[in-house]
Amino acid sequence: MFLQTSGDIEIIEVFKTNVTEQQEATLLLHHIHKNFINYSANFDLEDCDNILRIKSKSGWIEPSFVIKLLNQFGFDAEVLPDELPFGNSPNLSSPIPKTYHDNACQSNLTGKTNMVRLESYQNRTQ
Repeated sequence: MFLQTSGDIEIIEVFKTNVTEQQEATLLLHHIHKNFINYSANFDLEDCDNILRIKSKSGWIEPSFVIKLLNQFGFDAEVLPDELPFGNSPNLSSPIPKTYHDNACQSNLTGKTNMVRLESYQNRTQ
């Protein structure tokens, strides 16, 4: 995903992980920031996918390097698809209700649907 911010292009990648504890997240964030100095990362462990969000203003994010780093510490990660819930012609000015995100997480847990990231949608509309 690309965001235009005051002349710079900010890249954002969102990963689904199996990180569940704040202590684990803190350790991983330390190593992400140490190894990828142009990345700004954070975890959302309250999300059903325990997401890792990485931002970079350097013009690129290499998901395979991030996944490999998490694997070295015994964790799994996968890039979440950058999709919108509205089909082929979304109305980007319409907000997504919180219940959509909550329902998508519930469906994702049962394997019935691909999770569509709410923050991806919100970033496109800003």
